[in-house]
Amino acid sequence: MRTRTSDTSSQTESWQRLTARRRARVFAYIACFLFLVLLARLWYLQILLGEELLKSSEINRTRLLRTPGPRGVILDARGKVLADNRQSVSLLVMPDYAKDNPELLKRLAPLIGVDVRELEDIVKSRKNSSLDPIRVAVDVDKDTLARIEENRMYLAGLVVRLTSVRHYPDGKLGAHVLGPVGEVSEEELPELRRYGYRPGDFVGKSGVERVYNRYLGGVAGGDLVEVDARGRITRTLSQRPPRVGATLMLAIDSRVQRAAAEALAGRPGAAVAVDPRDGSVLALVSSPSYDLNLFAKRIKPEVWRALVNNPKRPLLNRAVSSAHPPGSTFKVVTASAGLKTGFASLNTRVYCAGGIPLGGRFKRCWRRHGNVDFIEAIAQSCDTFFYRLSLQMGINPLLDMARAYGLGSKTGIDIPSEARGNIPVPRERSTPGHPRNWWPGDTANAAIGQGYILATPLQMALVAAAVGNGGIVYQPHVARRVVSQNGKVLFSFRKRILSRLPLAPEKLELVRRSMKAAVEHGTCRGAALPNISVAGKTGSAEVAGSRLTHGWFICFAPYENPTIAVTVVLEKAGHGGTVAVPVARKMLEAYFGIGHTESALPARTD
Repeated sequence: MRTRTSDTSSQTESWQRLTARRRARVFAYIACFLFLVLLARLWYLQILLGEELLKSSEINRTRLLRTPGPRGVILDARGKVLADNRQSVSLLVMPDYAKDNPELLKRLAPLIGVDVRELEDIVKSRKNSSLDPIRVAVDVDKDTLARIEENRMYLAGLVVRLTSVRHYPDGKLGAHVLGPVGEVSEEELPELRRYGYRPGDFVGKSGVERVYNRYLGGVAGGDLVEVDARGRITRTLSQRPPRVGATLMLAIDSRVQRAAAEALAGRPGAAVAVDPRDGSVLALVSSPSYDLNLFAKRIKPEVWRALVNNPKRPLLNRAVSSAHPPGSTFKVVTASAGLKTGFASLNTRVYCAGGIPLGGRFKRCWRRHGNVDFIEAIAQSCDTFFYRLSLQMGINPLLDMARAYGLGSKTGIDIPSEARGNIPVPRERSTPGHPRNWWPGDTANAAIGQGYILATPLQMALVAAAVGNGGIVYQPHVARRVVSQNGKVLFSFRKRILSRLPLAPEKLELVRRSMKAAVEHGTCRGAALPNISVAGKTGSAEVAGSRLTHGWFICFAPYENPTIAVTVVLEKAGHGGTVAVPVARKMLEAYFGIGHTESALPARTD
């Protein structure tokens, strides 16, 4: 009995030991399996993904703070600085921190004086990647910086950086030549990205700042910094300084530019001066102007609205983008056409009784001139002479000569938004600016620069230059050359001929003599300078719906070997001899370096 009980106990103990060993083996297998899984995971993370995870970990604690390269300096023909850069403080936001800390933008907006929704839009629209810092404020003042530092503990992900801001020493002077800068748009970015521009960078929006963006843009640099959990910079790991863009040298003479701007005195109008020898633009002024420095940071909405809604339209470049009837300055073209066709010569004489009967009405001249010859017709600006001349030769020779002078086409100047003006084409089917029915009255109007004839101040400057230089119309150009920081010439202006007047030199000389006579004893005596022969032509263009006229004046000097041609127009200001001639005279005085001298004879009006 005892033996049977002992055997049973022994079997139970044996079974328990076997079970325990089995469990131990299972646990051992599980432990081994888990260990192998752990080893595999470590291999996967450290070996297979090691390099990628290392980069990720570095990114989580480092940031590349990109610094756009300062834009290149812009100089005038004498080396005077028209545009450079100055140091300023900018605020940048790290997008990933802004996402994790939604209170960042809400706290920052009132500190920098902007609406939080505007700030959110800036961050969204300028987001290039989740790690590139976004500039949200430019040129931050000391008071704002003090408020930022007081709230620093709540602004995780905000970076304060020293950057460059475009600066225009003369502000309004040359605004329409240089053009404003602004943040690159989504539409501009695809083209400009290849030149190193990125979202948030400032680029030229108009003028030479825009045309020469590829040269003026600097090379970006930056700092690789280490940041803590609050987005604060703990140390700088490496630095790469940005490089300044190339230097742009213009043909603009600031003395002539300033003289024109001061003489226009904010009145709506424009003044252009070109070199008749190669088409270089010596001055290009549109009035009224605006301060380019308003755009150099981020223009405030209320300031932008004030500029856009200003009835004088200061943003409009009247020198190249606005076309008007040129009035009697166009008689230079009509005279050239008459000489070419043979309907006019030095001995051509017309009796002016104050106008001519035409189309059942009396078409008036601005005064009764009596007998006038070719020279006096231009010098005294006799409408009757040019009415009769145009009716004799017809409209087509006149329009052909206008096109030879470059009217009705863009000149190709290196400034955007150039207007074509208008030289009509009488045809069977009516189109805007090209009437279906062309009457003798239309021909007479065209002969004196009225009706369908439209020209920009720049185009009329080229007309004066072509008469002065012997019949060559050059392509106007504002830039002379672009030079890199190491002295390499990247771009150089080469003169280009647009057209040559189909007029014999001796016949063109009659037009030149007539314009000289106009200054000596005609309608623009106020333009006479001591010891310098000036040749010119005034004009007063009627404006539909207004009793006032656009006052025009074109000229070139010196008569013997012209080095400057000038056009001035003032909108709805009066007669050219009264309002435009004094502006041109100021420009000529500045160019030749002479003081103001009153003319012995009063200026005539036209």
